[in-house]
Amino acid sequence: MTDEDWPTERVVRGWWTYGDLVAGDRETRVRLERGEGADMEEVRTAQSLVWEAVRAGGVEAVELVRALARCATDDDRIGRLAAGPVGDLVTLHGTELAGLIADAAAQDQHLAEVLRYAWVGDASLEEAAQEVLLPWIPHLDVHTLRAPARPRKGRRWKDRAVPGADVSRYG
Repeated sequence: MTDEDWPTERVVRGWWTYGDLVAGDRETRVRLERGEGADMEEVRTAQSLVWEAVRAGGVEAVELVRALARCATDDDRIGRLAAGPVGDLVTLHGTELAGLIADAAAQDQHLAEVLRYAWVGDASLEEAAQEVLLPWIPHLDVHTLRAPARPRKGRRWKDRAVPGADVSRYG
């Protein structure tokens, strides 16, 4: 993002514009998909740059999601960012970036708010990273750190089926 043509502010503005256009009417989405107009090409490029940075990980990606989080001014934007770049960054690079992400969230209330709604794959983080990120991503406590489920007692519902009924397709 340090490229002179694509400073962070331009990438952030373009990424949010892309999301707003995707949520727009059909005609706008078609123009965006076709890349009609310089403005459409610019927002598509910004969107691609964000995903490339998230996939690459590192300090630059954390700083970029912090900048994106500062523009997440309503629930829709918080959800879009949490389900998109922030959730992907934590899923892809959370184990190695847990400390950096936690430090950034401690310094930036906007990022901390977005992290509260980020969904992370259960198997994507090592236990040490989960513990570091738990104050910022509360659902990790529910999904990933919980004790294994105990076997159920009693008969299963399909074992109580009507005699002669074919329940094999229900597993």
